[in-house]
Amino acid sequence: MDELFLLPLVPLALPRAYWLNASERVMSSQVLLIQPSKYEYERVAKAIDTAGPDDYDMEIVNQLYRDNAMILPHRPYDLLTGEFRDTGVVHKAYMGSEEEPFDPEAILKEAKFLHFSDWPMPKILTMSISFATNEDGRYHQRTPTIPFARTSRHKPRRWPLALRFIKGAIHGAIIVPVFLHAAFAILIVALDHNVKDLGLPASIVFRNQTSYNRFWDGRNYLTVIITSVRNLTRSFLANSHRSPLADRAETDRIIRILIAILYATKNHLRAGWGAEIIPGAAINPSTGNATLTPEYSDLLPKGLYGCDDRGLGLVLQLTFFVEQYIKKGTDKEWFHAPQASQMQVQLNAMVDAYGKMETIRLTPIPIAHLIHQKQVLALFGGVLPFALVDQMDYWAILVVSLVMFTLYGIDGIGSQLEDPFGYDRNDIKMDFIVEDIRSEISVLLEEWKRAGEHGYEMFVGKGQGTGSGGIDIADHANGAT
Repeated sequence: MDELFLLPLVPLALPRAYWLNASERVMSSQVLLIQPSKYEYERVAKAIDTAGPDDYDMEIVNQLYRDNAMILPHRPYDLLTGEFRDTGVVHKAYMGSEEEPFDPEAILKEAKFLHFSDWPMPKILTMSISFATNEDGRYHQRTPTIPFARTSRHKPRRWPLALRFIKGAIHGAIIVPVFLHAAFAILIVALDHNVKDLGLPASIVFRNQTSYNRFWDGRNYLTVIITSVRNLTRSFLANSHRSPLADRAETDRIIRILIAILYATKNHLRAGWGAEIIPGAAINPSTGNATLTPEYSDLLPKGLYGCDDRGLGLVLQLTFFVEQYIKKGTDKEWFHAPQASQMQVQLNAMVDAYGKMETIRLTPIPIAHLIHQKQVLALFGGVLPFALVDQMDYWAILVVSLVMFTLYGIDGIGSQLEDPFGYDRNDIKMDFIVEDIRSEISVLLEEWKRAGEHGYEMFVGKGQGTGSGGIDIADHANGAT
């Protein structure tokens, strides 16, 4: 593609998006030949800063350069992989005419740039693909896509868990008390060799599952909130599929608020307040300063003012918008009363789970229990060498070290899991979980927009219905049976 650098100097040269409507003269952003310019950079940066939630690179490029860019021929500088999938379709848009036959091998050799875009199939680089043919000889996807790409494990363990001493392990937090008890055992053994009949009998049983219960309950309550968001999203999108444009904007707004509730729940449990007071920022409780939180971008309602400084959390505040939408949808007959009642149940379950997570976060294990637990553990470690020294001699040092390593390890794990919503390696991975759900809901929202704009059914092609033998959506809309 070096020949492109010999073209006349222009701010921007690019091909057209040949796969779209030719009369709209839409330009593609896949291949850009850019003349470095401070002024053009500032112009593009300003357009990015003022772009709307549905404005992406192609929209910005077309807005700025539709009438003053040099057009490169899309053949051979912009070829979509979808051209090789459209069997039985005339490739006039790419070839330029219907007379020239489409030779896939020749076209691929000719192409200077191949873009992996096979809509409605997912991008090939984000999935593991295997194909099989159906009765018509067409290829279809067999392997699943990538839900929970962030929360699922990405790499196998290189070491068995029994040999892990750093990542995710508790050893660093308990090494000091274990070492002190081992040193104390050495002292007792040394004294036993010089002072006879030093041994004392002792037997202590220790068990504590409270902290793990808090961890498990916290994860389950987070699942309840996620399930409620999913159910409400499905109901809102399905029941507003063919609503007027103004009402669709209201639905888009409420879906973004549902996503914001997930982030608000996570940040509230981590004391990350103030994101709605300072747009795009959150207050650090230790310093009082605002820190950037881009995760709220385009999610919170415009003009929202927060009440964190008056004691009202953002989660509960956002649920009012959801309930108002349910009431509005009922009044406009988007859904009937039993549906609205079920939506209220989902919303109430979300608030209930949020309150229970808040209880876990704000109710520590009683201090009397912690004091007694630490004292019993230290006492047991102090008495154990006396109980073992007569029978085991120098082996008592190793046995005491292993026993105390076990008990202090249980205690250290409990300390980490007491607040399962933080940033420790062993805490609930809320960041990844919430990002995965945001990706899931965003796909639903984009598909809902696409289907609404073109009058299609969600998750199917251009009016193809449910497949061979199904009802064509366009014909059905015109009254065909």
